[in-house]
Amino acid sequence: MEAVDPSTSNEPSWPISAIITELRELSPLELSDVEQFVKQLRATRRDRPSPQLVSAVVATVERLNPTYTNGIPIPIVRACHTNIPRTLLNQALLEAEARGILRLVTVKPQAPFIEVVAGILDKRGLLYWIRPVLP
Repeated sequence: MEAVDPSTSNEPSWPISAIITELRELSPLELSDVEQFVKQLRATRRDRPSPQLVSAVVATVERLNPTYTNGIPIPIVRACHTNIPRTLLNQALLEAEARGILRLVTVKPQAPFIEVVAGILDKRGLLYWIRPVLP
């Protein structure tokens, strides 16, 4: 088997070691900026929620909280963000929960008023209610 000359390959050359070296020399504040940039970049692909989307979802939950004292149903929040794909909105909710901003609460699927497709299926069960984490 012959060795392939990298200069003739059609694959892009990734200078990953140079990137890692540069990242190691950054301050924590600069690394935070790089992290925000990466999140924005991934959000433009619409496969991950942007920080702005997470903030918008949290703002919606906070706005609805006085009306729904026992928890806000996920479909109500979805209705406020009809231009956002369902999976992206679900990811934004899960990310807000991972950050400790919101709490997603399970419901028993046997409840007569709950449709399984209205919630988020998770290893914990069917997530249906949203409760803000108060400071």
